[in-house]
Amino acid sequence: MSNSNITLHTAQIANGVKISKCSSRAGLPHDWRKYDFVANEQKSEWFTKINPMIVSLAMNNGLDEGSMISQANWFRVLAPEKFGNAIARYTKETKRLYSVLNMHLEKSGKPYLCTIADIANWSWVTIAPLAGVSSLDEFPAFKAWDERMKQRPAVDKGRHVPEKHHREMLADADLNG
Repeated sequence: MSNSNITLHTAQIANGVKISKCSSRAGLPHDWRKYDFVANEQKSEWFTKINPMIVSLAMNNGLDEGSMISQANWFRVLAPEKFGNAIARYTKETKRLYSVLNMHLEKSGKPYLCTIADIANWSWVTIAPLAGVSSLDEFPAFKAWDERMKQRPAVDKGRHVPEKHHREMLADADLNG
C-alpha cells in the first residue's frame, strides 16, 4: 500500500484489473480495497455510498467484446441454471471477436492494438476459459499478443491487484462443473 489519496475499490475482475494496470503503467500511486464481487458486495451500502451507479469502468472499442465475454462467463459459470443455447451463443461470439482481433493483428503487423485497446481487451482475454475458450491456438497472432501483454512489467504488476491474478487462479479450476 502507498500513502496515496486515491483508493481503488476492486475485485479480481476484468474491469478492476484495467484500472490497476493503467495506474501501474502511469506510475500513479494508489491504495486498494478488495470487495467480494461474487457476493455482490458492490451493491452493499458502503460501496453504493462511493459509487451510487454501481458501475465499474467501461471502455468501448467498437467490438463490445467485454459484454459478450461477460455473458459467456455468466451463463457458463455463475448462472444458477445452465442454458446450453446461451452458452453456445456467447462462446461462439467470443471466438468470433477473438478472430477479428487476430485478423487485425495479422494485417497490421504491429505487436499491439493500441494502448487503450490493449488494456481494455487483455483484461477480458485473460479469462477466456470462463467464456468457453480453453485455448487461443486457433488465433496465433492474438495468442502472441496475449503473451506479449502478459510480459509487460506494468501489466504484470497491475494485474495482481488486489490479489493473485485470475489467470493463475483459473489454471487449476474445474470450469465444467
